[in-house]
Formats: sequence, structure tokens, C-alpha cells
Amino acid sequence: MRTLLRPLAVLLAAVLLAACGDGGGLGTRAATVNGTDIPRELLERIVESQMAGDGVPTEADERAELAADVQRNVLSTLIGIEIVADLAEREGIEVTDEEIDAAFEEQIEVFEEQAAATGQDPDFNAFLETIGLTEEEYRDLIVADVVRREALTERYSEEVTDEAVRAAYDEQAEPQVDARHILVETEEEALDAISRIEGDEDFAEVAADVSLDGSGQDGGNLGVSPPSRYVPEFAEAVTDAEVNELIGPVETQFGFHVIEVLEQVDPAPFEEVEPQIRAQLQQAAEQDPELMALFEDAFTTAEVEVASGLGTWDATSGRVVDDSEPVGEGRDQPAEGELPELPEGELELEQE
Repeated sequence: MRTLLRPLAVLLAAVLLAACGDGGGLGTRAATVNGTDIPRELLERIVESQMAGDGVPTEADERAELAADVQRNVLSTLIGIEIVADLAEREGIEVTDEEIDAAFEEQIEVFEEQAAATGQDPDFNAFLETIGLTEEEYRDLIVADVVRREALTERYSEEVTDEAVRAAYDEQAEPQVDARHILVETEEEALDAISRIEGDEDFAEVAADVSLDGSGQDGGNLGVSPPSRYVPEFAEAVTDAEVNELIGPVETQFGFHVIEVLEQVDPAPFEEVEPQIRAQLQQAAEQDPELMALFEDAFTTAEVEVASGLGTWDATSGRVVDDSEPVGEGRDQPAEGELPELPEGELELEQE
């Protein structure tokens, strides 16, 4: 199954776009990339769609500052798509309509599956409206970019085989736990919380009253996760715990925890997590040094002109920066639209 790569993620993140500036020196173009125009109208339409969403600041200065940042990020992504298209052409990679259509159908399937799993709206057309793209634009910009990047990766990196995906699953699969906790600063506070619960106070109410982290407002619920998501002391405690057993105090780097495991959950079926594992292995494959050098050269040598008022193209960082921001200072953060440094091929294991 194909992966949903960075450009899609960037457009999804663009929730604070403000209206673009005036035409500047490029008239109806937001930018040109190796002679190819990026229409200003496209940027403005994304603006209108995203500004209709929730969470847009109402205070003028804050709104303008955040909007300008995201606007530059989106323009960086659109520029990156054109750079990758030129790179693929120079490498002799031809993306067929059949490949794009197949990838588009797979992305719709992934979207609908994820929407069903998370209770979101499964209407893909409604999703397109929220990001300001038509179906044709999404196909020709986002999906085509995914196919080109995968084709480049396949040329320079080892293929991600079914056997490799299964081996990664077998190595990483582990039972999960549905747990809740109360986090306090001292052991005495943890013991006091335990006493309150054992005295028939509701766990959720005690968590809301004294817990130091955000989960307290949700009754201390942490959801269903593999124990390895947590710091070692917490992971060991939930692994060894009986269901509905009150555990603690458990000391970690964050403080003292009172823990209750609500359910022990079997590992997720291979079929359910196979797309995630394949995507992570694919991302790791994209770290091939020759491939990274190829992208580096494409981004630093591209002829890019950005319309006045929208920022300046920084060839070194591969992104559009504010006119007042120094250019040529390297890539501390991956540019939107380029291949960033990616994680190893393993399941998400965030610490608490």
C-alpha cells in the first residue's frame, strides 16, 4: 500500500492561512520553479478553505503572524512538488495515469478506513473541500508527487518486501494495555490518592482533582497503548499488573504515579498495522545517501522565484522564508516538500 507522504501532511496542517499579498512582480503567479508557474489563485483558494475551519486566531496580530508562517510552508510544499517533478523527469522516470489512478484509489481507501476507525467524516469530497483542492488537483499534485517519490526511492533503495514487513511486525508486536493513572509530585501525595480511592472515592474524580498532567481532566485515562510507549518504570508496572488492580506509588522521571489497568489487550492484528509498518520501512529506505544527495542537489540548484510579499526562496534550506530571515544557514529542520530525516522502521513508541 502506498504511503501518504509529506506534502499531504503539510496541506492537512495548513489551518491558519491568511489571504495572500498583492501580485508583486509575478502577477498571477505565487512562484515560478524552473520555468513552471505556481498559480496565486491556488494559494488563495487554499486560504479561503482553511480560514473557514475552527481554531483560527481572532486577534489580528497573532492571526497574521501564524498565517504568514503556514502560508510560506504551503508554498514551500508546492515548490517542492515541482522540484521533484523536474527531478523525476531528469531521471527518466515516467509516471503513468494508471499508476496515479491506482495510488489515488488506495489513498481514498486509506482515508475512509482511518475515518471509520476514528469516527471522522468518511466523505473524501468533503475532505477535499477542507483543504481547498479539487479532486483533479489532489490527484495531479499530491498523488502524483507520492508516486514520483516512491519511484525515485525504488531506484536508489532496497525494495520493502512483504517478508521484511512481516519480520518487523513479529519483532515489534506486543500486547497492549488500557490504563489510567494519577500523577503527583511526591510519594506522600500518591499514597493519599490511593487512600482516597480505597475509601470509595472515584478514581476519575481523584485524578481530576490532583493529577498534574492533562489526562487528569479525562479521569486519568491514557487509552490503549503498548507498554513500550511509556517510560521503563511505568511500562513494567502496567505489564505486571492485574486488571482493576490499584498500583503504586510508581516513581518515574515525571513524579509518582497511581495506576490502574482497565484491560489487557492482545497485539493488533498484522493486517491492521501492516500499512503503518510498510510506510515506516519505506521512509527508512528513503535515507539512502545517494538518494538524499540527489534531492539535496535538486533543491539547491532549482531556479525558484517567489512573488513579492510571499517571502524568499532559501536554496540552502529548501524552503520559503520570511524576507527578514537570514538565508543559507543550513537545514536544521527539513524543508516542507523535501525528504526529511525519518525515523527507523519501527512502530510508534512515544514515551509518556
